[in-house]
Amino acid sequence: MFVRRESELKQLELACADTRQNIILFHAAGGTGKTALLKAWLKQLQANNWNGFDKVYGWSFYIQGTDEARQASSESFVHDALGFFGDAEPDAGTALDKAARLVALVQAQKTLLLLDGLEPLQHKAQPQGKLRDAGLERLLNDLALHNPGLLVVSSRLAIPGFDWQGVAQIPVDAFAAADGAALLQALGVQGTVQELETASTAFGGHGLALVLLATWLKALHGADVRCHQEVALLDAADVEYFGGHAQRVMRSYEQFFGEDSAEIALLKVLSLFDRPVCWEEVMVVLEPPLIQGLTDKLGHVEKQGGFLGFFQHETFVRLDDKHWVVLLQRLGEARLLNNSADADLGDEVVIAQSEDWTPLKVFDTHPLIREHFAAGLQRMPDVWREANRRLYEYYKNQAVEFPDSFETMQPLYAAVGHGCRAGLHQEVLEDVFRKRIQRNEAFSWKKLGLFGSDLSAWANFFIIPWGKLISELKDTSKGFILNEVALCLRAQSRLREALEPMRAGEDMRVAQESWLNAAKSAGNLSELQVTLGDLSAAVESAQRSVAWADKSEDAFWRMVSHTTLADALQLSGDSEAALVLFAEAEIMQQEWQPEYPLLYGLQGYRYCDALLAGVVQMDDSAARALILELREWGEKTLDWVTNHFTNMGLLDISLHHLSLARVLALSTRFAADGAGANPPYTDDSSAQAAEIGGHFQQAVAGLRDCGQVQELPRGLLHRATWYMQQGRLAAAQRDLQEALQIAQRGEMRLFEVDARLGFAALLKLPGFENREALEPNLTAGVHLDRAEALIDATGYESRRGRLAALRQ
Repeated sequence: MFVRRESELKQLELACADTRQNIILFHAAGGTGKTALLKAWLKQLQANNWNGFDKVYGWSFYIQGTDEARQASSESFVHDALGFFGDAEPDAGTALDKAARLVALVQAQKTLLLLDGLEPLQHKAQPQGKLRDAGLERLLNDLALHNPGLLVVSSRLAIPGFDWQGVAQIPVDAFAAADGAALLQALGVQGTVQELETASTAFGGHGLALVLLATWLKALHGADVRCHQEVALLDAADVEYFGGHAQRVMRSYEQFFGEDSAEIALLKVLSLFDRPVCWEEVMVVLEPPLIQGLTDKLGHVEKQGGFLGFFQHETFVRLDDKHWVVLLQRLGEARLLNNSADADLGDEVVIAQSEDWTPLKVFDTHPLIREHFAAGLQRMPDVWREANRRLYEYYKNQAVEFPDSFETMQPLYAAVGHGCRAGLHQEVLEDVFRKRIQRNEAFSWKKLGLFGSDLSAWANFFIIPWGKLISELKDTSKGFILNEVALCLRAQSRLREALEPMRAGEDMRVAQESWLNAAKSAGNLSELQVTLGDLSAAVESAQRSVAWADKSEDAFWRMVSHTTLADALQLSGDSEAALVLFAEAEIMQQEWQPEYPLLYGLQGYRYCDALLAGVVQMDDSAARALILELREWGEKTLDWVTNHFTNMGLLDISLHHLSLARVLALSTRFAADGAGANPPYTDDSSAQAAEIGGHFQQAVAGLRDCGQVQELPRGLLHRATWYMQQGRLAAAQRDLQEALQIAQRGEMRLFEVDARLGFAALLKLPGFENREALEPNLTAGVHLDRAEALIDATGYESRRGRLAALRQ
């Protein structure tokens, strides 16, 4: 039933006709009627032949639950949407890359895209409503700038700072007294206008509460509105966010049906799930032996088969068809149960019309109802654990042994959640997560890029993400989990959030005197602090990494930790100390792998970067000699990582392409007058440009595909410099814009400095005409001022010279 949302419906109607309107976001407390609003509007559109939209696609994030602790991800939505719009490889690429492809597909035609219940992907606090999913934020930001169709979003929370041109964030108010009274009357409640308005006001004009109140009054009190005062009161409830008024009615229904009733038992069973479920999944919980206090209310166990009384087996016998249909009808009439396979994007109830209950294949409840009864079930810990244990075993066995795609991995992720809720954290970690999801080599995110899904699964091992882990876990497992969580957060551009688990992981490993793992944790922390622009802290963390690595006596990590410290010092402006450390690290490399005597991989990239930074201070002869040496290094080590090593990751290979591209690009600035800086291309600049461009393309493509968003700006920024050198200014602008977007979202302050210096250089070029950059109307001087402020704040002294040169 839907009444009196004329204002919101009018705004949607106007938005469809206004090409300047790209996004509408309706926000209000849970149960206010946002989803009902979308459903009512969709019915109008459908009757009007979809009002000229070429494609219509909707997705509800409520299927992942609304509890922030579950750390929902957009990966399921993006995967499904890519398939719907015709993407050939929905599993390919990083979260940002997938989001970019989805944006292009949506923008290719007049599309109506509906996203219902966005709040599981928003921060509840600090700052409230901020999106914490990189892919989804990319989608919303890009569609805000350009959208031939319309994106309609509903959420309990507004998105802070998203009041852009073309974006409307509209609060959905609770029903006014008169409108609430009209809703009650339309639902069959009887009383005077004043009495109906009084009841509506007593329940805060809350849509779901009024719907439940109407069915409760009709069932118990002959629809007499005056009896609304008999609804249970709450001791305390967060009415604004969690729908406390609706909880009042649900508690009254518990009293009406009875705590031990079949109706309440079924609602508790459904509360085990965070999405609509089929009968087969419900039966997993109902199978014998009975769970006292839960499934014993929904049927009984009989012994069947056997021979002469032996070898019998137990079978669960549900309520007979007549009782089952009555049960479903009572819950449906009370609006506590949705049992229609078509009840997506909302809470429409379809009631069984006959004795045949088999068409009721999908069972669901409103998220607020699910939350309410899940809380009650959790107060029965033995019952809660046993029911979840059964679901854990079911999903664990449903999956193939080693899934190799997003779809086939889903049962294992479900198994992780239910297994942890069953209290089997250590078993789940070892037998499901590490063995089958990760294959003991981070398969899920290295090969499939499922950082978001992994992060959602890791949340089950925490009491409070990302601070307090479940105490029953082994100490060694705790350190491993903290490190994995930090890596996933980092890859999702949630860099500040990653600091806490990284620090905790290092402290834990130091306490355990696990020096090698402590060195890894401190090194990872230093790299993160570099990305965030906390350079003094990065140097301190890297110094600890060196100390722990020395204690471990591990040859490889002693070398790695030296380059980590050298990189932090180089960026801080202490190039002399950095070069000494890099030279020491290369000696360690020669001792560790005599057949590969040069630094390579990430460590080699850092050394090359430090050496290239000094080229501007050299005379031409010394610069040519260094460039020739680095070119030989780049070609040799690229051959190593692509042809000699079988375990090199895409990140390392991509960085080698980037190093070689930068060296070759720099070589074009010097005349080949005997130093041999750029043979064999001395007479064929187009061939050299093609090789340089090829290396840049492979570098950027690889950095996209490796799934580590924090590395992508590096490639984009250096390619932008090359594009400017080639006169391809529009391409340079695109790379700078994307790099600045990523840097600002993730607080990657050093990359933001480089992007702003890049924009200043671009804006100073006489041939640059398109001055509509990411932030319109910013001059080169403004970019330089902002870059200087960030250099002062971060200690990014290695960029002080370029800043001064651009100010001239």
